[in-house]
Amino acid sequence: LGVQADYLESLSDADFEPNIAALAEEGYDLIFTVGFLMTDATSNMAAAYPDSRFAIMDVAYDPPIPNVAGVLFASDEAAFPAGYLAAGWAALRDPTDPQIGFVGGMQIPPVEQFTVGYTNGAAYYNLQNGTDVQVKGVYVGSFVAYDEGVAQANLLIDQGVDVIFAVGGETGNGALAAVKDRGKWGIGVDVDQYYQLPDVRDILLTSAMKRLDNAAYAVTRKTQLGSFP
Repeated sequence: LGVQADYLESLSDADFEPNIAALAEEGYDLIFTVGFLMTDATSNMAAAYPDSRFAIMDVAYDPPIPNVAGVLFASDEAAFPAGYLAAGWAALRDPTDPQIGFVGGMQIPPVEQFTVGYTNGAAYYNLQNGTDVQVKGVYVGSFVAYDEGVAQANLLIDQGVDVIFAVGGETGNGALAAVKDRGKWGIGVDVDQYYQLPDVRDILLTSAMKRLDNAAYAVTRKTQLGSFP
């Protein structure tokens, strides 16, 4: 699109507003904030910089904020077939006690949207096939707890879970490492983790992709054309 792009990484919640302010002060025409946890910081900075335009992933404000585009995803629709697939694979590989699970980061709406879709997909598999694949899951409470992701995945596997959906950033990456170590199967999230995590690609059944790239492209292009949403 011929744009000049840059990014700042926040190491803690305290970095959200200073990083947004820094980009606004530098005169960027469109600033993306990524994630439900940035809800308050984005609305605060949008008020502080009314001449700047913002787009936030996973949030829509009610009432809308004029200079903020809220971007939501039908990620439950991506997770539903992943849950169906997981249930089918568990029933095939462990017909006497098929179980699937998930390791989530924080229990917030964008994560639950994945886990609920996944669970519903498994329920639909059971309905269609007369099976009783069980679903177990846990929320760790953090997206950066790799070791806890490992530990929680191991606990689920100890309970008989055959396939684990990793929905939690670094926490989920830890879960997939445990799945690999234990000889089970995993499902990635957000992006195609076959390419992001080559060490575990042989145990990945699929990834439930969110396509933030398409959303960022669409909002940027609309802004260029004078139709900021």
